[in-house]
Amino acid sequence: MLHSALRHLRKFHGMRQQDLAVRLGISNTYLSEIESGVKAHAITVDLLTRYAEVFDVPVSSIMLFSEQIDSGKRSE
Repeated sequence: MLHSALRHLRKFHGMRQQDLAVRLGISNTYLSEIESGVKAHAITVDLLTRYAEVFDVPVSSIMLFSEQIDSGKRSE
């Protein structure tokens, strides 16, 4: 679940939604909808690239983390 991975990434870095939204150039409401899964379909490569820049990680690492979260939920 990509939206869960993005939420965990933000929380791991101790960042508030408002601060991350500013750094990503999106509204706080939009970020909240992404993290809750409401707008999960709206996560673009451009947005993932901005996440990668903010948190200084490769996009591929974000995707791998997302896949690991998703596979863990399936085995429960």
